[in-house]
Amino acid sequence: MTGRVESSEVRELLQRHHIGKRRAAELCAINHRTFERWLKDRPSMPQTAWELLQIRLAELSAAPPDNPDIAAVMSILGKKGGASRSEAKQAASRENGKKGGRPKKSEKSE
Repeated sequence: MTGRVESSEVRELLQRHHIGKRRAAELCAINHRTFERWLKDRPSMPQTAWELLQIRLAELSAAPPDNPDIAAVMSILGKKGGASRSEAKQAASRENGKKGGRPKKSEKSE
């Protein structure tokens, strides 16, 4: 499994995962200048570093987003979706109000 990986493959992987060169260098535990040289094929990226980067990116993809910016955007989107003002929703809300509010969830018996 010794060998080298072309810079075009590395760039494609970074674009697919939306990460920059510095972040990729951090994931490989190397200096960002070394990573930049690999992207210029001077020399190209070692196979072992390539495999490490793929493993780390897979771990990041499996983890829930901890970026506060992403969390804030998702929160805003959720609020907008839940604040729908359709006529059907307003009518259902009025009917529920006449019956004493939103129906309670019934517990399932086993």
